[in-house]
Amino acid sequence: MIDDEISMVCCTMLVTMHLTSQKLQSNILQFGGLNIMFMGYFVQFSPIIDTPLLSTNIQPTFTFTNSTKKKVIGKSIWENYIHPNNIILTRQMQQSKDIKYVTLL
Repeated sequence: MIDDEISMVCCTMLVTMHLTSQKLQSNILQFGGLNIMFMGYFVQFSPIIDTPLLSTNIQPTFTFTNSTKKKVIGKSIWENYIHPNNIILTRQMQQSKDIKYVTLL
C-alpha cells in the first residue's frame, strides 16, 4: 500500500486504513500484514478536520467518545508501529536550485 501526502492523514483515518486492510486481507496483523509506504512532507498540509499524526494534543480522558478512541488508537499505531520504522529525509531535493522556491518552503 502506498500513501502519498501522509501529512493529510489524520489519526482517525489511519485507524480506518488499518481496520479496512485487516478485513480485506483476513489478517489481524497491523494493516492486514501489508507492506506500507507513506510519503510526504509533514509541514506541507495538515488534515482539515481531525488530529494530525504528529500532534501532541491527544489527551485520554475518563469519558472516551468513539472519535477520541480512534484518535488515541491511530496515534498509538503511528508511534509504536510506523514511526520507529520510518526513514526521514532531511534535505530538500526537489527544485533545490530555485532559491526563491526553496525559501517559500
